[in-house]
Amino acid sequence: MRTPSECARVLGVSYSAYSNYRKDEGAIPESMRNHIDVIHRLPLDRLHELVRERLQDVN
Repeated sequence: MRTPSECARVLGVSYSAYSNYRKDEGAIPESMRNHIDVIHRLPLDRLHELVRERLQDVN
């Protein structure tokens, strides 16, 4: 499981924006909902590749 900071990085938003989205699901912009939908539709191998790429400079 990923930390909230890692999730924010994968989604390309600040930690504070991610935290606010988590508190109030209705506040998530449509563009972010679409981005999350695309991520959910990725095959697992592509999803893991995307996450690794977006987090590569974190670890």
